[in-house]
Amino acid sequence: MIKKKKYSKSTQEKLNISLSIENKKVKDNPLPVISKSVQRSKVSKKFLLSIIFCLFVLLILIVPLLLIQLNIIQNPALFLSKKVQNFIIKDECSLVVGQLIHNIKDEGSCQLSCITRCNTYKLKYYNSTFKENVGDCNSCDCACK
Repeated sequence: MIKKKKYSKSTQEKLNISLSIENKKVKDNPLPVISKSVQRSKVSKKFLLSIIFCLFVLLILIVPLLLIQLNIIQNPALFLSKKVQNFIIKDECSLVVGQLIHNIKDEGSCQLSCITRCNTYKLKYYNSTFKENVGDCNSCDCACK
């Protein structure tokens, strides 16, 4: 058996008063504090997610513009709007020991000379076509934008 402690009347009254005050506090406002904090956390999570989403969209828009500005990638709008300029690059061949020596021997050397010609005029390389002439100097058709 558990023995009950006997308190004096004044002590019992003090204990009853303190218990009634605690019960009153719990009965008056038990959930609003919890629900407000839950609501605040939900609002703050939504706000944080919206900020992260906006920053992500902004990053997606800024990165390509930055790459174009730093000339890491070419601006596609400028490339599409310019007209093609054509150049004919003639081979400077010479006769040495009975054989023709060509500066533009094949498609690769044609492309390189075309790229340098385009860079000279501050244009972008578009394409090139190599024309081999037997018994004569070769030619290279170059297109730049």
